[in-house]
Amino acid sequence: MSHLKLHGTWCLDKNISDDPDAILNLQGVSWLVRKAIRAASMKLTVTFRSESMEFVMHTMLTGGLTGSSETRIPDWVERLHKDNIFGDVLVRCRFVPGELDAGGNKWPQFDMQSTFYREPDRIEAEEFLKNFTSSVVPAQEKEGRKDSFLHDFVRNESAGWTAEQVWGLDYIGSQKCLKRRIVVTGGGKYETAVFVYRFVE
Repeated sequence: MSHLKLHGTWCLDKNISDDPDAILNLQGVSWLVRKAIRAASMKLTVTFRSESMEFVMHTMLTGGLTGSSETRIPDWVERLHKDNIFGDVLVRCRFVPGELDAGGNKWPQFDMQSTFYREPDRIEAEEFLKNFTSSVVPAQEKEGRKDSFLHDFVRNESAGWTAEQVWGLDYIGSQKCLKRRIVVTGGGKYETAVFVYRFVE
């Protein structure tokens, strides 16, 4: 089976990404740390261990902030991760398929895990997460791929928030990029954001 090729080094493009302040605030991150994160440059290095089916994601931040490393196994089993910014969180992830529409765009197919107090909020959030079309889908990506996206769900039980994310590849012109769409819920509220990482190497 072919796998989503996330491995490589990616640099966050702030010019075409959303401001992270609202989702970080909902996750209980202090104003000073949020300010530092917004000012920092971010680089994401992803390695894939084929023998164990593990993704290792290492985030590097400028401005004196400590980066983080996280191992994700796409088997939908919940595991504890100790994060230096978000604290103890429970994480599970999986590959999910993409469905091609008439325009050649791919939409991720999965059951949403986040809980909402209002049904209109749930519908709006789900549409946001799944509105993950690729403006250009190479021919080799269109056929035979059952793992077009990485879907993960993160819970912080002590802080009372969840974060649901979809990762996938896209192209801006001829340049490959990695997109992450995220919905954070907590305290009866929710926030959304899209982050775009350009491929470095």
